[in-house]
Amino acid sequence: GRVAIVVDSAASLPADTAEREGLFVVPMQLAVGDETYLDGRDLKPTAFYRMLRDMTDLPKSAAPSPASFLETFRSAAKGAAAIFCLTVSSRFSSSHDSARTAVREAEGAVQHTEIAVVDSGSAAGGEGLIALEAWRAAQLGESLDGVVAAAEAVIPKVSLLAYVDTLHYL
Repeated sequence: GRVAIVVDSAASLPADTAEREGLFVVPMQLAVGDETYLDGRDLKPTAFYRMLRDMTDLPKSAAPSPASFLETFRSAAKGAAAIFCLTVSSRFSSSHDSARTAVREAEGAVQHTEIAVVDSGSAAGGEGLIALEAWRAAQLGESLDGVVAAAEAVIPKVSLLAYVDTLHYL
């Protein structure tokens, strides 16, 4: 039984990394003015940062909805016996709660597929490193329990350090 990896776009995986087989990215929502974009799909990071320079009102982000996670779980389940879902830290976003809600909804919609949801305790590159370790374990044929264990072994070793050029956006 192959294990698929689902991660929210807060993991900031590079585009070529996010296209790996068995790795599924659920986009965060970015509200810019009256427009709402799906992170990485409708709006690439470089375009977002270009827009950010000219904005008078700061953008807002929102966690993926449970429906977005459920849709991704359905896609992942087509080629996997189990799904490992990693989310941005629950201290930063409600993404973890959305994923857990989607798991409850998936019980009838994604049958015969076990789903584990893990809080990364991190964001951005830190979350991405944990996701890649889980993906590596899955590619090596680990069971869902093995993938969870691999990710959980890395979580305490990952620290997120952020550096900003300006305090303007904070």
